[in-house]
Amino acid sequence: MELNRNKYTLLFLSVVLLIFLFQKYERRTELKNNYNILLNEKNELKEKLRHVNEENSQKKTESEEQLKTINNITLNLNSSTLKNETEFKKIIYLFSEESGLDLREIGKAEYIWKKESYSLKYIFFTFEGDLAGMTKFLYFINKSKVYIDMTKSYIELTRDSFKISLGYLEKNSNLMKEEKK
Repeated sequence: MELNRNKYTLLFLSVVLLIFLFQKYERRTELKNNYNILLNEKNELKEKLRHVNEENSQKKTESEEQLKTINNITLNLNSSTLKNETEFKKIIYLFSEESGLDLREIGKAEYIWKKESYSLKYIFFTFEGDLAGMTKFLYFINKSKVYIDMTKSYIELTRDSFKISLGYLEKNSNLMKEEKK
């Protein structure tokens, strides 16, 4: 009987050991699967992070290019603006002299718009001369390094004279004073 009892005890211990080992095996398998899942998620996140970094790098490059473009436009705008109305009138006078026109009358400046530190003003000019002189004058305006606006221009032709409105960009003086400080 004792032998039977030892067999049952041994059998019982063997079953308990098998159950314990099976549970350990299941737990190990579950941990291994979880590890693989986490490893895959980590790799996916690394890929997403790499993709986001590339996008950010592209956006940064685009932003830097846009900033360079804006700076170039600002430099060009600064070089094509005038400090005051007198400079513009001098340029128009020189163009009229070069094209053989007589400048007869200069009107008052009218504001078209004001934006931040710049404003667009238009002035009427009356000239006497022939059509060839007027053509030369318009050519000089077109080729001027200083921006002369003709988008809202008005031309009135008579037999021996013509009246034209021309615009120019002016850097507002009160903002220029603030920039110097």
